[in-house]
Amino acid sequence: MKILQDKELQLRPLHPGDLDFLVRMESDPEHWRFGDLDDPFDEDTLRNYLWHADKTLAEAGQFRWVLTVGEVRAGLFDVFDYHPIARRAALGLILAPEFRGKTYAKKALTLLIDFLFEAYPLHQLYAMVAVDNGPSQGLFQALGFKRTGVLEDWCVREDGWVDQWHYQLKRQDR
Repeated sequence: MKILQDKELQLRPLHPGDLDFLVRMESDPEHWRFGDLDDPFDEDTLRNYLWHADKTLAEAGQFRWVLTVGEVRAGLFDVFDYHPIARRAALGLILAPEFRGKTYAKKALTLLIDFLFEAYPLHQLYAMVAVDNGPSQGLFQALGFKRTGVLEDWCVREDGWVDQWHYQLKRQDR
């Protein structure tokens, strides 16, 4: 899969040397709050995943990039739920805490969105964002995504159920 980059950051495919970073990001319970994972993947599961991470989006229906700033791993960007017939795919991301609140996520997502619409005949991209995840809501809205729906009681947390908003970006709306 292609490496996406600008002057200060790079999105590159996962490789086996990313295991420690992948374990750290996937095993942080703070990241689970905004998704649907409630238990960490063990290291062996992630190691196996890395050995098969070279499959393309078309082959696997998903693909994961590592965001690097300089030589430092800063986050993970996912394209998943790829449907070639319906011509849509979902986006997700996790940033390391020290890289949040800066422009890295917006720049990286812009590169990724441009690549996906150029390389695949996608009609639309979408993202699911917890209603209490203001930074991600702002990020997707700033990139032209429209909030188009709500999934009520979609994620469960220790303190109860949380809704998720559905955001869409259609090719013609870019």
